Amino acid sequence: MKRVNSNPFITSGFEKSKTGYNNKTMSVYSTIIKSLILIGITVTSFGTTWSVLKDGTSDFNSLLIISSIAAFILSILTSFIPKIANVTSILYAMFEGVLLSSFSMVMESSYPGIVFSATCLTFAVAIATLLIYRRTPTLAGKIRKGVTIGITSVFLLYILSFILSIFGIYLPIYGGGTIGIGFSVLVVALASFSLILDYDFILKNVQYGAPKYMEWYSAFGLLVTLIWLYVEIVQLIAKLLQGSRD
Repeated sequence: MKRVNSNPFITSGFEKSKTGYNNKTMSVYSTIIKSLILIGITVTSFGTTWSVLKDGTSDFNSLLIISSIAAFILSILTSFIPKIANVTSILYAMFEGVLLSSFSMVMESSYPGIVFSATCLTFAVAIATLLIYRRTPTLAGKIRKGVTIGITSVFLLYILSFILSIFGIYLPIYGGGTIGIGFSVLVVALASFSLILDYDFILKNVQYGAPKYMEWYSAFGLLVTLIWLYVEIVQLIAKLLQGSRD
C-alpha cells in the first residue's frame, strides 16, 4: 500500500528505507522518546544561544549564517540518507536551536513576550492535534490531499516572493494588513494539519514494519513540522501586533 505524507522529509526517507528492512522495526514508543530527545536538544540549544547572544559574547550575524547553512545541509543529508538520521537529526536539532534563538531574539526585541506566547501556542497545537488524531484517526486520510496541495502552493509562493524581491517587488503576504494576516492564518492551519498527517504516517509506518532507524528519521520530520509551526505562529502574532499598532 502506498503511503503519502505532506512532510517531504518523512516521505523521502521512508521511500529510501524500503530497500533496507531488517528484523528490527520501529515502534511508536521509541519514536516518541526520540522525538522528545530532539525537542529537548533544540530547546537546550535555543536557551544556550539566547544566553550567549544576550551577553553579547558572540557575533549575531555569524551565528545566524553558520546555523542556517548547517541546518540546511543536515536536512538534505538526512532526507537522502535516512540511515544516518540518528546522527544528523541530533546535529540538526542543535543548529536549529541556534537559528531559532537568533530569529526569536530579533522578534522579541520588537514584540516583547512574543517568544513565550508562540512557544505555548506551538505546544498547545501539537497536543490538540494529537488528541484530535487519536479521537478521529480517519481525519488524516480526508485532509491529506488538500494539505499536500496547500503546502506545495505555499512553498511555490515563497519561491516566487523571493524572486520578485530581488527586483524590488514585495508581495503583501508579509505585511500586517488583512492579506498578510490571512495568509499567516492559512499557513499556521496547514502546519497544524501537517502534524496530524505526521502522526498518522508514523503510526502507519509502525504497522507497515518500517526499519528501526526510521524512528530517528520520523522524529526528525516531526521536529521540522514543529519548527515550521513555531516560526509561522511567531510571524502571525507579529502581524497581529503590528496591525494593532497602526
